[in-house]
Amino acid sequence: MVSNVSAQVIKSVQRNSAIINDLNLDFEKVIGGVPKGWDIRNSQNYTITVDTVNSFTGKHSICFQYTGIKTTAPKEGSGIVLKLPHNYNGKILTLTGYIKTENATGGVASLLVNIPNVTFGILDQQITGTTPWKKYTLSVGLIPAKTKEIYIGGLFTAEGTMWLDDLEVQIDDKSLSVAEIRPVRRFPAEKDTAFIRGSGLTTMRMNKQTLTNLKVLGMVWGFLKFYHPGVAAGKYNWANTLFRLLPKIASAKTDQQRDTILTRFIQGLGPLKGKYKARALPKGASIKMSVDTSWFYAKAITQPLQKVLSAVFYAKPASENYYYSFDQSTNVVFPHDKEFVDIKSNDIGLRLLALFRYWNAVEYFYPYRYLLTDWEQVLTDYIPKMILANTRQKYDLTLLSMIEKIKDSHGALFGSQQERLFFGENTPLFTIRYIGGKWIVDRYLDSAIAFRSGIQIGDELEKINGQSIKNIVKERLDITPGSNMAVKYRNLSWHLLNTANDSMILTLERDGRQEIKKVKTYNGAIYQNKIYGLVKRGQPPFKIIGDGIAYIYPGTFKNSMLDSVMQIARSTKGMIIDLRSYPADFMVFTLGNKLGRHRSGFARYAHIDPLRPGQSILDYIASTGTENPDCYKGKVVLLINEYTQSQSEYTAMAFMALGATIIGSTTAGADGDISYVSLPGDMSTVFSGLGIYYPDGGEIQQVGIVPDIICKPTITGVKAGRDEPLERDVLFIETGK
Repeated sequence: MVSNVSAQVIKSVQRNSAIINDLNLDFEKVIGGVPKGWDIRNSQNYTITVDTVNSFTGKHSICFQYTGIKTTAPKEGSGIVLKLPHNYNGKILTLTGYIKTENATGGVASLLVNIPNVTFGILDQQITGTTPWKKYTLSVGLIPAKTKEIYIGGLFTAEGTMWLDDLEVQIDDKSLSVAEIRPVRRFPAEKDTAFIRGSGLTTMRMNKQTLTNLKVLGMVWGFLKFYHPGVAAGKYNWANTLFRLLPKIASAKTDQQRDTILTRFIQGLGPLKGKYKARALPKGASIKMSVDTSWFYAKAITQPLQKVLSAVFYAKPASENYYYSFDQSTNVVFPHDKEFVDIKSNDIGLRLLALFRYWNAVEYFYPYRYLLTDWEQVLTDYIPKMILANTRQKYDLTLLSMIEKIKDSHGALFGSQQERLFFGENTPLFTIRYIGGKWIVDRYLDSAIAFRSGIQIGDELEKINGQSIKNIVKERLDITPGSNMAVKYRNLSWHLLNTANDSMILTLERDGRQEIKKVKTYNGAIYQNKIYGLVKRGQPPFKIIGDGIAYIYPGTFKNSMLDSVMQIARSTKGMIIDLRSYPADFMVFTLGNKLGRHRSGFARYAHIDPLRPGQSILDYIASTGTENPDCYKGKVVLLINEYTQSQSEYTAMAFMALGATIIGSTTAGADGDISYVSLPGDMSTVFSGLGIYYPDGGEIQQVGIVPDIICKPTITGVKAGRDEPLERDVLFIETGK
């Protein structure tokens, strides 16, 4: 018996070894100029070729080369990927490979691992300049039960050249040849391919009954998607189910007729087994947000439907759900929401699918839903809007308007070409900012060109092409997401000056006089990094300013610099941490341990209950600092404003708990990681996926971090080129007030 098992194991390993050899991880097998089995994904201005001159071992390597003009704009880059032949049981996947670079600047040169709906990993360290062949290691966590496909490869989004060679993959430090293969489960839902190109529903009458019917359908459809065990088991293609129900429900003449169809439909989804039993919460945990089932009992819903909905809600839930799961950060992922890339403008069914999918994702997985007192009304309002959004631009902008309604600075619409075309892709070479209730020119993107246009820093913008800027702002606020008005004004500043034309007429006020200027516009993509201003790329990560004050700029600061920086900073009287940027490295615990004499709790988490979507549990308290008598002794001051968002806010909360003083203006009010929702038309959106609170449960979302000392830029200061909030930080360190 033992010898028979051993023989089977040996054969299995031999078969697996043959498969691994065929993966062509050394790029030695080339067919038609392409490494066998690999998928090359180039974008504009990039090439990927097989190099027969430069290689680490063997005859071949992969060469990534940027061929475009030098620019600071972010680039799509290029990649080469390979789909692994199996899913594997294990905890950690490790990809190693050799990389060489030449003049690499302004982007990423990296290994990559992509496990859709689970993780996307690239190297933590930034490879820049010219570097010799070196071995790099990338490790990501595995969630085998949630994994359908695993892709590995290389990614290059920088200027210059990168070479890649000799990759190796291990699962829990074991070669793929001996790793345990996990069979990929196929679900009945995947066999239903009836609506590959869309719903086919192109006309719909709108009356009060129809709109009520569609609202009930949208809420029932979303509830069943996340709660019915038959749907959770992957028995049904839920998008196709909606398309089949839409004509019947829309045409129902009465509430009773509609609810009879829905009741019979639910009863046909399969039996409900057992009862839901609430789990005991961990010590110190509490329910922050409850599931809203009040709509079950709305006047428009008849008693038979109320009963079946209640039965589903109180039934024993499935341990896993085909349509949702959670990543390692407990953010929801929707692994089987079909994207419908080629959406047709006249497809009402696809537009309603987008509406119902997004509305229910927020209803059941947005940890701050309780802040949205009118969320059900949003569904009511947007059903007719979606039906009437019969062009691609109307559809995209209607989605953007709906995203704005969740009041989340993370909110955005990705992949919408129509949004870019609506605003325009050209811009003059200066930026504006909302200061003191006015729109003020605050920066040049190209000093020489902008100055020659006659525009001066400090000019007040009154009209664009003859239209009052106040009216433009009023029109666009509805399609400008943001947790609070400071962020909405920030986001407006990014596109108020956009146009499709090569010039624009601006009406300005300067020193009490009105001036009219015709200014030339340029492709905004070239200046994108400067326009957004989230990170000043030329800013030194550390310097000494004033009379012995340490200044750290997290936007370019790396944890590898920490020990040498603290050695210099330890003798300074104070430290300014400028969080008006997004940190280049996660410094909450690294720098936090240098600043705190004692360990301090700074943030409390709330996550969505995986067995009770729509319910959030307030639980874990994060702490930073350590018992460190040798901690930094000077004053610590944090500089914040509306650009302080997400990880920057989280960092500020941590250092606040260690005694730092906060100076500046209110932050973006969007803490926590993000959750993605795919939308028909090859688009996606995000929302804050984790609830983040002060240790006492106080709100950050929408509110933002309110500084101890408020200091905002003034028009006078902008004209003089001063950084007034930074000056206020220095004053506080010098005087203590």
